[in-house]
Amino acid sequence: MTRRCLMLSLLLLFPLAAAAQNCRPQLVLEPPIADQWLLEQLAAGQGIRIPFRIEIDANRDGCPFLVGFDLVHSGQITAHVEQRPFSQPLLDISASDPRRLLSGVTGDGLTVAFDLDLVVTPGPNVSARRLNIQLTQRAYSGTDPANAVETDRVRERVSLDLPAGASLIVDSDAGEGTLGSGPGFLALGDLVSGGRGRARLTLVGNVDVTLNVSALHGELVHTEFPEYTVPYSLSLGGAGNGGSMERRMRPGESTDLEVDVGELESMVAGDYQDILQITITTD
Repeated sequence: MTRRCLMLSLLLLFPLAAAAQNCRPQLVLEPPIADQWLLEQLAAGQGIRIPFRIEIDANRDGCPFLVGFDLVHSGQITAHVEQRPFSQPLLDISASDPRRLLSGVTGDGLTVAFDLDLVVTPGPNVSARRLNIQLTQRAYSGTDPANAVETDRVRERVSLDLPAGASLIVDSDAGEGTLGSGPGFLALGDLVSGGRGRARLTLVGNVDVTLNVSALHGELVHTEFPEYTVPYSLSLGGAGNGGSMERRMRPGESTDLEVDVGELESMVAGDYQDILQITITTD
């Protein structure tokens, strides 16, 4: 009699254990896809929200689940997942914080759906044309992150192709500003032979450019009596060739534009000036 009771207990326990193990939440992903407007916003330095959707079902009813997220991306951006409407960022289950995971109960024929946002924030001076984010979603069976069992995993590569763009930051005696946003100037003070003015030029964007600097007159001209002039020379990045020069620049690169006053001869008191035209062109 004792042997029969023990065998009967084992037969009853085995199906229960098998049923618990067979609860397998499964994921279906409608991936995040950024439209052109979002890509332009990101290229302009603004954070964006890319909507996407996940669905969870299971092979049997009454199946509790957790869903966690993991993101891998370049250092030029930060990214996380948020549940809509705006909420705390959702973290990977390794954080063991159930308040920041998706959870619920699903079953056979019962689909649980979540509308989510992939939130992408650019860092300063994004220089890549394409930003890749590997978004991994994991489904777990259970309610406690400490002992939940992973049952499904979906990886999605999100590629963000930014439109080409470049701008030149000019740091001169007028302050720091973007080329084209307003006039800049180099103040040479009292004109003396060997006097120097300097501006710092920095390229931001995601494409290489050709930087060109040209002088209107190639000499400083008296504002009232143009027959009086003062010679000067230009140099760009330490190299000079008179009144016009150019060089290639890469995003994040800086160079110095310098004006050196030449030998002074006959001159009259007053203001002297010339106009430098700075342009950047992309391939």
